[in-house]
Amino acid sequence: MSIEPYVYIKKINFFKKEEVISYFQKLEQKFRDSSVEGYFDLEIDKDFLSLKYYRVLSTTDLIVDNLSKQVLSDEISSVIKADIIINFYYKTLVIWGRPSIYKSLYSEFLHNKHFEIKSTILQMDCLIKSFKDVDAEIVQIALKDVRILGKHVTRVSFSTNNTEDAIYLAKKIGAKIVTIKFKIPAKINEFFYIEINLLECEFKFSTTILMDSIVKEKLEEIINTMNLN
Repeated sequence: MSIEPYVYIKKINFFKKEEVISYFQKLEQKFRDSSVEGYFDLEIDKDFLSLKYYRVLSTTDLIVDNLSKQVLSDEISSVIKADIIINFYYKTLVIWGRPSIYKSLYSEFLHNKHFEIKSTILQMDCLIKSFKDVDAEIVQIALKDVRILGKHVTRVSFSTNNTEDAIYLAKKIGAKIVTIKFKIPAKINEFFYIEINLLECEFKFSTTILMDSIVKEKLEEIINTMNLN
């Protein structure tokens, strides 16, 4: 798996693991002959189901020929992809992909009869515990509906030195946390950031540097095995 800039995680509920597996097997078969959209590389083991999704997007580029004064068109194709993980043990759905593809897949899965996507809000203490193994520190939090000097502020962000400061600040203000930003060591003297929207269950990675392969593997494992209870 290649780490995408975005990943989403939702709590799910299901009665029979076999029915969930059957649903994705049928999805893979349904698009087998399609050249513009499909599911592939379905893998199943005791605790996980994983598969990949792709869609070909076609756009038209319009160019004006200055000599003939005609408008010429050129069709351009691009491919968007996503990795889909079902964790049967922790009952989570994880989608590694950009917002547009996540929303499309979410709508597709929302109406199936074999598993229910539950309303999910991430908790800061759960995330702190999950990212502890990669030495993550919270360097920013955003809160909503905050009263400052007698005035109501819809949303306000605070920079913090470390996770302890973030916890103290959140408790002192007592408002709902909207986002947190982790700073994580990538390589020696280099860092990257993950901004997490707790309400949308969205993780946004900074992609300006290449992270160490061990860190990358740990991050994938952390998110794919996150316990949201």
